[in-house]
Amino acid sequence: MKLNNAHRQKIRDLILERRYGSELERLDAADAQLALDIYDHVFSEDRSRMHELPHGWLPRVIGVKVQISGSMVELSFPRGTELPVPHDKASDWSDCTECIADLNARHELSKRYRAIVNDRATLVTERDQRSAEITGVLYSVTTVKRLLDEWPEIEDIVTSVVQAREVNRNLPTVRIDKLNKSLGLVGPSERTDTEAAAV
Repeated sequence: MKLNNAHRQKIRDLILERRYGSELERLDAADAQLALDIYDHVFSEDRSRMHELPHGWLPRVIGVKVQISGSMVELSFPRGTELPVPHDKASDWSDCTECIADLNARHELSKRYRAIVNDRATLVTERDQRSAEITGVLYSVTTVKRLLDEWPEIEDIVTSVVQAREVNRNLPTVRIDKLNKSLGLVGPSERTDTEAAAV
């Protein structure tokens, strides 16, 4: 079976997801936890009072905006988390807060943020390099058989991609003449002289 570009792209994406997906999710979770910790740091004295107020009395946000080592950063809470903030800290333009803190480079939260950024940059660089290498291998062969001969370790991924594509290609055949009839479409040879002149 021929290996087409759609196969190649899907196979590459699945290989990369298998290798790097959980690590990127871990970094996303670290970002979300950092957002919660910044919220707790800024609102530590007011948090219990804010949470005691009836729902709707205070604006709720899904993340925080903070200055870290001179750079403005927006960090989202874990998915589905909304927390109350004082009215003067809520942004009119986004679902995050206004800038709620200016953390210098030596602050523990700043150090954690930089570590996450560095880890993500290293991981993305590595993933991009592996992506180019995978693409090179996938485009060096033209058939599924040849790919599996060269790279048998990815047989489960290749099989899942090829079978999914084959299912889509094996849709029931539709007869054009029946489709035309059901849609009221008439071919050129079937048109009356009046219909032909109108066209």
